[in-house]
Amino acid sequence: DGLELQPSFSLHVNGELIGKYRADFRYVDMSTGEEVVEDVKGGEATKTPLYRWKKKHLKAEYGISIVEVLQRYKGRA
Repeated sequence: DGLELQPSFSLHVNGELIGKYRADFRYVDMSTGEEVVEDVKGGEATKTPLYRWKKKHLKAEYGISIVEVLQRYKGRA
């Protein structure tokens, strides 16, 4: 369907809830019909160890690969 803001995914191990991951966006790519989950990142500093673990867990549990979008900041003149 349309754009979903901040979708939440429950993360489990052996059927037990161990945490949650909240993405920035989720939508269906109209050209492929595939679900896309995006996370906007300001650079390497925002890719914390916890984020990297949740990214791997989301792929293992749901088969979802997160698309990382780099946010660029414009400096002031």
